[in-house]
Amino acid sequence: MGKKLARAVERAKKAPFVTLALRVNSRFGEDGGGYLAASMAYYGFLSVFPLILVALSAIGFLLAHDAGAQAQWSSRLAGAVPGLGNVGGGIGGGPFPPLPGLPRIPGVTVPRNADAGAPPR
Repeated sequence: MGKKLARAVERAKKAPFVTLALRVNSRFGEDGGGYLAASMAYYGFLSVFPLILVALSAIGFLLAHDAGAQAQWSSRLAGAVPGLGNVGGGIGGGPFPPLPGLPRIPGVTVPRNADAGAPPR
């Protein structure tokens, strides 16, 4: 059985399309194709997150004075990303209330259980 299989493999290697595929595979390995493909995928994947951050920052600057558009984008984002839920907890400060005596600044948040005079734990 082993000799029959070896002869069949040798016959298949002589077929033009198999020869071409074997040469392409050999050249791909010689040129470090696996390493190049992995690095392209790795850096391509990592470059997506900064682009998303830049895009969301630009949207934030463009919609800084339009609460209705902010709410619309917030609900779109919450619907598009599974598990995200309520993005920011509403307009004007996020899910946490501001500290007493400080103005409410959109995007700046503090925990709900923070006491103004208590030291951090």
